[in-house]
Amino acid sequence: MAMDGNGEVVDVGISSLWRERVGGECLAAALFEATTRAAFQVRTSSAAAQASALPPSLSEQVAAAYAAMPPEQGREAMYRTADLVRKVMTETTERLERLRAMNESQYAGTDERRRVTVVVLPSRVVRSITVDETWQVSVTTERLVNAVREAFRSAYSKLEAARADVAGEGAATVQLRTIISGSDGLRRWLREER
Repeated sequence: MAMDGNGEVVDVGISSLWRERVGGECLAAALFEATTRAAFQVRTSSAAAQASALPPSLSEQVAAAYAAMPPEQGREAMYRTADLVRKVMTETTERLERLRAMNESQYAGTDERRRVTVVVLPSRVVRSITVDETWQVSVTTERLVNAVREAFRSAYSKLEAARADVAGEGAATVQLRTIISGSDGLRRWLREER
């Protein structure tokens, strides 16, 4: 299994000797094990990369911006910041409710002939893989690989459709994200006159 940095299967390889090595009854388990190993490797390397590239914290940026202001301007900026934070909290609460509902679901995908089924969780973790055992007897390795790929694409497509339903952020959240994208943007926003 080849995965991208998000832990999504992007390619599948199966040996032409799969019948001799794992047998038909163990094929789904072998595919699941390979997926689990690949996911562990991706998550391990991703965590290390993220830890080494942390930007200055938002609190450090805010403290530096407030320290550079006259007291009256700083007070006004604090009121505006508190108001924006309240709006963001309301939007975040609403979004979390939608995400909670989505996260209680599983997303199953199959190939066009419904011989392979892949079930993924919202975190892209593969919950299960099943392969029709009677079909395995005569299927070619190429067709098996294609069916597994199709099933993964189908499951991820259903997951992404569900994500799109909950992905929209409110205006206050978008404004906050824009403001904190750089310390200059934050300083400019804090100094704005009402």
